[in-house]
Amino acid sequence: MKKFPKNFYWGTGLSAYQVEGGIKNDWSEAGKKYDAGKACDHYNRFEQDFDLAKNMNNNAHRFS
Repeated sequence: MKKFPKNFYWGTGLSAYQVEGGIKNDWSEAGKKYDAGKACDHYNRFEQDFDLAKNMNNNAHRFS
């Protein structure tokens, strides 16, 4: 099995629109045209989501 360097970054990524579920916000009219709904509700569950990433030994996270 290939070994990764000790300083290798293991991480996750997400797109806010796809996961937050914060449907009551100040998006522009264009943002209201296609509603993401609650999605996976990262907006309210971010602490649990980051705990999950930590439990997977992630040391990096990217979101937009």
